[in-house]
Amino acid sequence: MTFPSEPAGFLDAYGDAWQRREPEGIASFYEFPAMVVTPGGVVHLADAGEAAGHFGRIVAANWDDLAHPWPVTDLQLQEAGGHAVLASLRWVGRAPDGTPLGDHAHTYLLADTGSGWRILADVVHA
Repeated sequence: MTFPSEPAGFLDAYGDAWQRREPEGIASFYEFPAMVVTPGGVVHLADAGEAAGHFGRIVAANWDDLAHPWPVTDLQLQEAGGHAVLASLRWVGRAPDGTPLGDHAHTYLLADTGSGWRILADVVHA
């Protein structure tokens, strides 16, 4: 898979993978090992298979809502050294009739691995 060269485009493509509801595709955006920090604790993702399982459970629980666009909003990027970026954003979903589906704030640690951006950590805001 070829990833966009800029963090904003990379995150848009990551959102597209969620909308396609493809756990393996979602996992391909991560560099392993990785972690997801949630209000309930830290999820350690050792490899792509483990990540696909984790994301697959989320996709299954939210199948209908994920069929609709969840565009990146309020994106703020802060360079963290020469090859890393902290990206804070909100994913805001709406049904075709405008009904809100959710508003989820996240902060990602992205690294330029030499072959493109990858997510090292995802912090899910409460």
